[in-house]
Amino acid sequence: MCLIQLAFHEETKSYTVIANRDEFTNRPAIAAHYWDNGLFAGQDAQAGGAWLAVTKDRRFAAVTNVRHPQSRILGDRSRGELVTKFLTSDVRARDFIDVLKEERELYGGFNILLFDGDEFYHYNNIFNDMTKLATGYYTLCNDTLGTPWPKVVRVREQFIPLYKSDAAPEAFIRLMQQPERAPIDQLPATGIPLEMEEKLSSIFIAFEGYGTRCTTYIRSDEQHFTFIEQTYDNGQPTTYVEEKTLFATCLL
Repeated sequence: MCLIQLAFHEETKSYTVIANRDEFTNRPAIAAHYWDNGLFAGQDAQAGGAWLAVTKDRRFAAVTNVRHPQSRILGDRSRGELVTKFLTSDVRARDFIDVLKEERELYGGFNILLFDGDEFYHYNNIFNDMTKLATGYYTLCNDTLGTPWPKVVRVREQFIPLYKSDAAPEAFIRLMQQPERAPIDQLPATGIPLEMEEKLSSIFIAFEGYGTRCTTYIRSDEQHFTFIEQTYDNGQPTTYVEEKTLFATCLL
């Protein structure tokens, strides 16, 4: 997962997420569905984990990788297993991160967003930095929370008015389908060639061998979640999944 925009309301425990997952086009994936363990998510068919997922008991998790020139963390464990490990446990987000701090070098650089039904947290293993999220808007890409890369700024600026106007999910998905790249003089320096920085600078990525594989929209309140996933093949829309579910506490 490479670009996530979140709106969170601490008092009502409601949130809206729009996210793009960027990946190699030859890495197999399965469209969003209910897993046997209760998660609702797409699945990385190669490593078996998830990049973003929710559960009926109001838990949420998502990961992005981190590109940082000073990173020395090169662990080979799949970061997608962090999503499934958290969501199949009953551990609070803060406690889960406390354990992650001790295991952070087992994984390549990552950001993780966790919601345990009560509190939202962000953690970055490169900086070993944990943040409890208050009511507000948060944008996450491949550095750390809120780093002002051009597409981070663009997504945030366009997301907020859509959120405030209670726009339809389709408007949020269109926001994440913008292919325009950033000017050369605005590109970050993450240790990769400038040509590649430019290719990765758009909200929606599409070039040979790599690109945005899916866009996910989630809206969750105290009673239910709406989960929409639009998948892509070489930049073209393919499978569309929509799930609306009452939380377990509302079924009692």
